[in-house]
Amino acid sequence: MAWTTCTAGEKVATGGSRTADRTCEACSGSFNTTSNAATCTTWRTCAPTTYVTAAGTALTDRQCAPCAAGVTTTTANSTACAGAVEVAGGYAHTCARMTDGSVRCWGRNQNGVLGPPTGVTGATALAVGAEHTCAIMEDTTLRCWGANHYGQLGDGTTNHTANPVTVLGLSGVVEVAAADGHTCARISDGSLRCWGWNGFGMLGDGAYMNRSSPFTVPNVTGVVGLAVGYGHTCAILADRTVRCWGANQNGELGNGTVSDVVALACGRSHTCALLSDTTVRCWGSNVQGQLGNGTTTTGPTPVAVSGLTGVTKLVAGSNQTCARLLDGSVHCWGDTTTGWWSVPQKVSGLFGVDTVNVAPYHACAVMADRSLRCWGNNAFGMLGDGTTTNRTSPVTVLW
Repeated sequence: MAWTTCTAGEKVATGGSRTADRTCEACSGSFNTTSNAATCTTWRTCAPTTYVTAAGTALTDRQCAPCAAGVTTTTANSTACAGAVEVAGGYAHTCARMTDGSVRCWGRNQNGVLGPPTGVTGATALAVGAEHTCAIMEDTTLRCWGANHYGQLGDGTTNHTANPVTVLGLSGVVEVAAADGHTCARISDGSLRCWGWNGFGMLGDGAYMNRSSPFTVPNVTGVVGLAVGYGHTCAILADRTVRCWGANQNGELGNGTVSDVVALACGRSHTCALLSDTTVRCWGSNVQGQLGNGTTTTGPTPVAVSGLTGVTKLVAGSNQTCARLLDGSVHCWGDTTTGWWSVPQKVSGLFGVDTVNVAPYHACAVMADRSLRCWGNNAFGMLGDGTTTNRTSPVTVLW
């Protein structure tokens, strides 16, 4: 009697003999296309930056293809390429939160600010300070990494680390903001917690001592939004008014007259508010036109940004402010990466922007197709284009 034939998709488990038949075993995690094969061939691995276009079977190999420009994968055998949904920048680094919940960072890696080599996963929101990074996790806790000179990582120490540490005693985090040396988080119960550098009283505790773990800001409840600057902190309350505390040398705390606020942005010494009518009001330092009203007059009184309406997103860097409009364009003013402007100027080459972020010396925008464009200073590669060449117009981040 003839031995059993092991068909394509199988391999020979035991060979036939005079007294025993040949036995076969189905390929698993591998494939074979010939009869009576001694072994199956392991499916190919789709490496990071590629994705699986066809799954492997017992008869066929796994198929891979490179991700399109502007999107990527971070793990082997990913079934789809991930794009950016959020971006934030520090002094010399940039981080993006991807559609798969991973966080990718690039630029200068001082004090571990780029995070662990394996990356961070499970993030739902992102904030970047001068040299530290924080991410809200799926379980509503907060994890931070990077520089910790002032305790801005919130883990009870002042140790720098590339490995994300859990901020002590925080859960229910719905928003996080980070500045040069301090960090604040909005909690689901409407309270606000701050920690880190407190040189101007921006932690809101009535003192000037740094804190390495979160402190609940007293007499501030019903918080629905927040923003932090170099030396000040601001919160939007449930009634859509704003309260600010900390440094006030340039009137950045305002005069308490702004209302109907839906979003805030804080620069080094200025503050801007997006109102429900989609216009913007700014106050504080204006020596470089960062208030956007066509003057360089500094003061605590909110002034209307000239000719700007239809704003959906508002962000601020050290001495500049940018807005994303309903039409997907981005307009910036102040000491921008492309020049000095006291009224908003449209950033050329940007269409279909989903969201935007301004760092001290560079800016980035997430596009509707989830690709990422950055421009400005690139001394440490924070634009992500594979060079250290400064750019006056947006370039695509290369994964």
